[in-house]
Amino acid sequence: MCAKRFVAVTIDALSYLSIIFLTIFLSKNPKIVSIPLLFAFLTIFDDASTPAAITTEAGLSFLGLGDPTFPTWGQILHDAHTFGAASRGLWWWIIPPGAMVAITGLAFVFIGNALDAIINPKLKR
Repeated sequence: MCAKRFVAVTIDALSYLSIIFLTIFLSKNPKIVSIPLLFAFLTIFDDASTPAAITTEAGLSFLGLGDPTFPTWGQILHDAHTFGAASRGLWWWIIPPGAMVAITGLAFVFIGNALDAIINPKLKR
């Protein structure tokens, strides 16, 4: 039946993206992905990619590849390294931005785990 519907839809000259949309959102078949499963996947993907983006930006700015006029945690760490804050004992240039990168990343991971426990229907009993 699914193959007949696919052939019928392709004869109507719908794009493959619209076929995927119709299959996911309008399907009555329980074997096909439903909206709650899709929403849980997108939420987890978003919560996992945010810490990666933060650490990537901080790492690139620390290496000197960021915008020097825009203050970021990586840029602060780069400035601390450039001016020798570690050898001078200026820990307050190093610890707060590094800790904030770690705390922000962990916060998004914990929020993602909590949302996964709330949203994911496979985890509910």
